[in-house]
Amino acid sequence: MATKPGRTHKQGNFVRLVFCEPAIRALYLDWDRVAQTTLAQRAYGSRP
Repeated sequence: MATKPGRTHKQGNFVRLVFCEPAIRALYLDWDRVAQTTLAQRAYGSRP
C-alpha cells in the first residue's frame, strides 16, 4: 500500500469527497438558511 502513494491519495480524496462534502454542503445550507431567516426577521422587525 505504501508503495503506491497515488492510489492512497485517490482513496483519501474519495473519502474526503464522501464524508466531508455533505458536511460542508449541510453547513453552507444551514448558514444560508440562518442568514435568510435573520434577514427576513430584520426586515420584518424594521417595519412599523
